[in-house]
Amino acid sequence: MLANSGTSLLQSTVVAAFVAGAVSLSALWVAGRRARQDRQRQLFAAAFEACIAYREFPYIVRRRRGDDAAAERVRISGELSEVQRRLESYNAMIRVEGPSVSGSYSALVAETRRTVGPQISAGWDQPPPETDEGVHVADVNVDHLKPFDDAFLVAVGDHLGLLPAWLRRGARRVLSRAPSRPRT
Repeated sequence: MLANSGTSLLQSTVVAAFVAGAVSLSALWVAGRRARQDRQRQLFAAAFEACIAYREFPYIVRRRRGDDAAAERVRISGELSEVQRRLESYNAMIRVEGPSVSGSYSALVAETRRTVGPQISAGWDQPPPETDEGVHVADVNVDHLKPFDDAFLVAVGDHLGLLPAWLRRGARRVLSRAPSRPRT
């Protein structure tokens, strides 16, 4: 009888140790996942912000000061170069950190450059505004970039979501095909 209780105690100890180890490993995995997601969330937000910053340059160029044109050109060109560098850097980081997001970010950057680059060039061809009325820029429009913004943000949501990306995409497809019912 004594040998049987020793075996039972040993089995209980092994089971308790196994459960404790499993809980510890699970906690480590969850903490690591959260840290990785936080890092990636910050990366994706900064990358999106760089695209938005680039879109501001048609306005910045058109509203430049005219009193020291050479200094303004140097200042704005330097800022523009920094944003361009950030776009390329984020493109590379996203390829490593979130390959499933990389394609939508690359498309967003390419379309943003295709749209905004000529608008920046056109702004340099115009004289600096001399009055407050001259700072109104009505002919710059980036509205058609919204689908690219949305595609990037959906890809980020899929990448960071709790459910697997393939399941989230499938659910969106099913929900987009479902007929909408009128509200009564």
